[in-house]
Amino acid sequence: MIRLAERQTNMTWRRIALEMQRLHLITLQGPAGSAAHTTTLTEPQRQILTALKIDAPARVTALTPA
Repeated sequence: MIRLAERQTNMTWRRIALEMQRLHLITLQGPAGSAAHTTTLTEPQRQILTALKIDAPARVTALTPA
């Protein structure tokens, strides 16, 4: 899998991992409830996902009313 990712992206596994580990899931809480969302994709992250034919994660992944 690592070698496939390297070939598809023309990047080393170390570079792929470095870029993708910057993608985070953040949970915000307030009086109305909580919302979980991902950080905005950087251009290198978008390129990696596109090269690997992986859909980008949804911006908002969960909404929980209070």
